[in-house]
Formats: sequence, C-alpha cells, structure tokens
Amino acid sequence: MILKLKNILFEKNKLKNLILGEPILDRHTTVTVNGRSQKTNAISSSIVNSKDYGGGTMLPINFLNEFYENIETIFFNNSFNKTIFNKYLSNKTKVHII
Repeated sequence: MILKLKNILFEKNKLKNLILGEPILDRHTTVTVNGRSQKTNAISSSIVNSKDYGGGTMLPINFLNEFYENIETIFFNNSFNKTIFNKYLSNKTKVHII
C-alpha cells in the first residue's frame, strides 16, 4: 500500500502541456544604503550585487518540468527571446518558434 502510494505521488505525469506567454527577465539587485540627503527625502545607495533570473513563462515551465514529462512552449522569434530561453530554460522543454 505504501509503495503504491509512493509510486503515484513521485511518478512524473505523462500529460502534454503547452505554455503560452512572454518570457521576462527578472533582475534582483542587492544594494547598501549610503545615507539620506538633508535637503530632500532621497536615500543614496550603492549596488552591491545583481543577478538575473528567468521570469514570465520560464518560471512555470521550469517548475512544471519537475512534475510533467511533456512540456512545450511557443515563442516569437527574436534575438532577445532566443538568448534568454537558451540561458534560463530547462533543456527538457520542447520549444516551438513562430
């Protein structure tokens, strides 16, 4: 019984999934606060670190690849989309270019 339940829960689903949408590049930036201006309420800061993450449709595609075997996506053919899909998208995803 426990083995059967474990197989059901941890076996990848074989359903086909098509995800449509825009790829977005999320940039997370870490800053340090230098101080505050006396004349205005502006805060001065310096960038410490910046890291890019795949967002938009890339986030659910990579997440669903953990649970499904057949994930497909459609995207428009341009150099920005190709670059970020190659860098941030899982290799298991079938990509269709329009």
